[in-house]
Amino acid sequence: LAKLLKNNCDLPENGRTHFQVPWGKHNPISFRTKHVCREDEMRGIYLPQTQVLPVVMIKDPYSWMGSICRHKYQTNWPHRPDHCPNLLPDKIDVELFSDRDVSPGKPVPVHVRFGEDESSRGVFPSMAHEWGEWNQQYYSYPGFPRVMIRYEDILFHPKIVVEKVCSCIGGKLKEGDFIMFSDSAKGNGGVHQESSGFMEAFLRYTDVNSRFKGYHYQDLKFAKNSLDNEIMQYFGYKHPSDELIEETPPHLE
Repeated sequence: LAKLLKNNCDLPENGRTHFQVPWGKHNPISFRTKHVCREDEMRGIYLPQTQVLPVVMIKDPYSWMGSICRHKYQTNWPHRPDHCPNLLPDKIDVELFSDRDVSPGKPVPVHVRFGEDESSRGVFPSMAHEWGEWNQQYYSYPGFPRVMIRYEDILFHPKIVVEKVCSCIGGKLKEGDFIMFSDSAKGNGGVHQESSGFMEAFLRYTDVNSRFKGYHYQDLKFAKNSLDNEIMQYFGYKHPSDELIEETPPHLE
């Protein structure tokens, strides 16, 4: 989104877009005014955080959990490639990760390193809880204005979304062709290595079967019961149907 705005939005003289909020794009809203992201600190950039309008991108939780399996960033939890997302452990998970608080019938806990010190670590009961709690903070926090945008709308309707966001921050869409990009907007180094480019992401999201890839029957049942339904309904995200869940293979015993 930041790259699309930079390419297509003319801002007033005193306005500009920033790649991420100054407290860190992956950090919860509680970090605002208490933390400076490492990239800004290294460059000596200290923006007045109370004068920043956060534009937050939310993603369908079932797809998001699948993307975390491909690129886990600072999220850590015991899992293996052939069972991910593993919201509930199967027999193999229990055998492999019993020393990491994984036991039958209990959700697999998730640890997230938001900052460098121990006080900046977060622990969630599961990936589903991480999605709900992180987004709920931005969704319900009453302290200041913010904008939340569905990733899917940026993917399928980029010009409409960028025009609305540009207008919201006091700018106007540039004249001429709308400038897209084909490679990953996140870059291809570090944790973003092999991140999806625009066309790859477009093809993945137009494949209805890819949304639930990797889940077992027990995982889908758990997700349906554990995801934040208030946010799901507000942003128009749907759970899998009972029929699809019943058709999904269960854990191997």
